[in-house]
Amino acid sequence: EFYLTDIVEYCVSSGGKVAKYLNPDPREVLGVNSRVELEAADVELQRRRNVEIMQQGVSLCTASTVRISPQTEIGGDSRLYQGCQILGNTRIGRSCILEAGVILENCTIGDDVRIGPYSILRDSEVADGNNIPALTKREGENFL
Repeated sequence: EFYLTDIVEYCVSSGGKVAKYLNPDPREVLGVNSRVELEAADVELQRRRNVEIMQQGVSLCTASTVRISPQTEIGGDSRLYQGCQILGNTRIGRSCILEAGVILENCTIGDDVRIGPYSILRDSEVADGNNIPALTKREGENFL
């Protein structure tokens, strides 16, 4: 583990040159030395992920409350409502609707699927066109 000051000292002692650099976006160089700073960094990384997903044609309602893992793929014209958590290696097809509070982990969701509010699916597969009712809790099931 190196601290920033250690890197500067190492560079100078190795004959390297050190120059100042003013980063135009302070969010790019957030330090993490406390739980408060860790939370700020986590919020920023999730914000970037959500922006990336929205730029791919996915609607996030109250985006600041939606968590999407880096491994997740979501098809265009899908809509995720507030409080959704998409975790692990999840694939969501096109034109899907995930209502408030849905949690998916390691799932494959087909096209045109609607998942009712506060449903939790883990290690499951949902075929095209299915409508999963509210409050469904399933692990390792296929909805074909």
